[in-house]
Amino acid sequence: MERSREEFKIILVAVVLAFIIRMTNNMVNTTAPLLARYVYGLSGYEVGLTGTVIYLFTLFSTAFVNPKLQGQGKKKIFIISMILSSLSLVGLYFQNIFLFWSFLAVFGFFTGFLFTNLLTSISANVEGVSRERGLAAYSMALSLSLLIGPIIERFSLPKIGYENVFLEFLPVMVAGSIISLFIKAPNIVEKKDVKGAINTPGFLAAILSITAYNVPFAAFTVFMDIYTKETFHVSSSFAYYVFIFFFAASLLTRIYMQITPFKHLRIPLTVFILITVIAFLVIGFVNNIYVYFAIIAIMGIPHGGIFPIATILISRGTPRERLNAANSYFTSYNNILFLAVPPLFGYVSTLISY
Repeated sequence: MERSREEFKIILVAVVLAFIIRMTNNMVNTTAPLLARYVYGLSGYEVGLTGTVIYLFTLFSTAFVNPKLQGQGKKKIFIISMILSSLSLVGLYFQNIFLFWSFLAVFGFFTGFLFTNLLTSISANVEGVSRERGLAAYSMALSLSLLIGPIIERFSLPKIGYENVFLEFLPVMVAGSIISLFIKAPNIVEKKDVKGAINTPGFLAAILSITAYNVPFAAFTVFMDIYTKETFHVSSSFAYYVFIFFFAASLLTRIYMQITPFKHLRIPLTVFILITVIAFLVIGFVNNIYVYFAIIAIMGIPHGGIFPIATILISRGTPRERLNAANSYFTSYNNILFLAVPPLFGYVSTLISY
């Protein structure tokens, strides 16, 4: 009973922090391109670089620094990262192009320590079915945050403007910094070798599945609200509905997976990938905004399903002492995708004079 109570506390802290961090992280990733385009007047390629800067620095902290951390050192850097990520929102508020790029880098670097260690906190400290339900709850919190954040932005943006949105999320991150004091660090001696971490049974399957999910999603995060606004000639605030429909479907999918976990993962994973491919092939030909929103909602289903499946694949197939390294390299790979895809799409948009 005592063990169950302790595991519940570990999961609860990780889930609440996941909600706060992902909501803020997504706000920065979706608002920075709008600020770049409509306040600083940057080109499509330069807009794509906002995501590149964030994820380049996230990649550095996730791939090269985090795998070397142990135990309480991991907890200390987590708390420091929460505080400095919060302060970077203040820097993004000021309308200065140098500060804009600088604090995007700061935000990216310190958030790189957060998601990996939340995953490891659950997967290394919780056992059996509780661990998989904890990972599903973690994924569900990510989806809920991605729904609530755009709703907040949708109604506040017309009143306060792009730059003030950063300050709107500051109190939430301050609260998260306080909650981070209670995060549970792994109490095991971790192995740091790269080969041992990535040669585990579930790691390659997780990498392949997350590729199908994150290549389109990386472009979606940076450009979809701009595409919606300029294709359908709607207001900036109305364009945020694209995220609301998308993440609502994602959240419902993850709620279903929390209530009814998949025992066998191959069939649902295949279905999710097929939905992603078909939806992206169709959406460019749609000229009705309501049909467009419907397809966006359908695209949210694989978004809701593939990430938790990938984390479960890693947790099932990785020894506990290699989980931190495996989660770090898994997150690093995600960051590489988010690093490369936005400027590529931005470059293509510039070529076609979008």
